[in-house]
Amino acid sequence: VQFREQTEVQGYKTLEINLSASIYITRLAITEFLRHKIDDAVVVNISSIAGQRAGFYCPLYTASKWAIAGFTRAVARLEADFGIRVAAVAPGIVKAPMWLTDTEKVFHQVLLAKKGRSLATGSYRNPCSPTEI
Repeated sequence: VQFREQTEVQGYKTLEINLSASIYITRLAITEFLRHKIDDAVVVNISSIAGQRAGFYCPLYTASKWAIAGFTRAVARLEADFGIRVAAVAPGIVKAPMWLTDTEKVFHQVLLAKKGRSLATGSYRNPCSPTEI
């Protein structure tokens, strides 16, 4: 759903799923790692290439992924202090249900790729599967 057509509820849902859930789960994992004195633990957050380049088509999604990247950098200090590594991956398009069922979104991204303005170079011709992340 494009930004101008997105309801307030849809926008907040995007932020809750992408950002709030990542923060909650990261905090929960860190708490457990510290409680069990696991000093070589790793937390991997899922950002997106959209979190590295701004795009108006889905700004709340983009904002949530920028925020995950920033949050990950902010808690990266845990590695030095407690031995807990916090990292993030930033895939391009993933063959997931939201991409496979939303033909308008796929069409828009293909157009951007053809115009040389893709979010992730080459990723639109060869999207990855969730298991490849």
